[in-house]
Amino acid sequence: MFIPNEQIIDLFNRNFSITIADLARMSGKSSAEVKQILMEEPKPTPPEVQRDQPAKGKQERHKLSQYVRHIAAMENIPYSQIIVCFCEQSGRAAIPFLEERYTALIIDKAFLNNPLISNGDLLTHPNVKRVYKLAIDIAFLELDKLPEKIFFSSAAPPCTHLSRAGAWRWKFKDEANPHQAPQAAALVRDLIKWQRENATYAYTEQPIIRLWREVIKEEPTDKLHPYQVALFSDRIFKGDESASCEQYSKRTWLWLTGLTKIKRGEMEMLTKDMTTKLRGGSAIKRSLTPTGLARAVFQTIISDMEKS
Repeated sequence: MFIPNEQIIDLFNRNFSITIADLARMSGKSSAEVKQILMEEPKPTPPEVQRDQPAKGKQERHKLSQYVRHIAAMENIPYSQIIVCFCEQSGRAAIPFLEERYTALIIDKAFLNNPLISNGDLLTHPNVKRVYKLAIDIAFLELDKLPEKIFFSSAAPPCTHLSRAGAWRWKFKDEANPHQAPQAAALVRDLIKWQRENATYAYTEQPIIRLWREVIKEEPTDKLHPYQVALFSDRIFKGDESASCEQYSKRTWLWLTGLTKIKRGEMEMLTKDMTTKLRGGSAIKRSLTPTGLARAVFQTIISDMEKS
């Protein structure tokens, strides 16, 4: 007796008491063949997670392309001399590029409460006048397409609802608001997509996160720890004792644009206790972009440009 594969799947799904042996006997197929048919059953595609958007009027005032266009006009420079850093209040990701006369747009909602860039190195940088700050919650920024590609973009969106370091709190957070985690993952996905379309080089950084398979649907391009790029930190060359603060372990995932792997400059990893002591036990400090990572990314880009 011939039974189409679709009917085998339907019988199995509708009748909870039916077994693979029953289906094999009914269809004349072997149990292995039936099992293979059931395993190949197409899984329903989950609906694409869409980020919440503000009202239309507010959305129009916050189109990213308008700010980038304004900077290009104000500085009288092409888009290829502009970098855009998302969620980067410290400004560390921008410093290596400022030294090469690029102009930076730094976007962080923290500027709403504190208009200062929280990094002394950047505040005293001779090219700090080439830094534009945008105090907007990135979740309500429209990532529309630019007319031309900018040179570089970095992004370190909030991982509060995604990081596996806080997995023990997921149940309580999801019960309070089941949409927070999917929305956060969708933001990461949208930033990666925007960078791919609008930047020559870019990275989006996150710790190990959940929902990346379901929402981002793309493996990280590179994975590293801060101590693996600590040798690039300019603090080392300045003799700054706090440079050892970058010799810590924090699994970091990078979705890259224009690159396949970040250069390594590894230093000895400090123990967790020593790291906590040197960093003042501050989770905020630990969340800042390591200067070693910022310069490692820059050096990788320079090497790639020299090859081409």
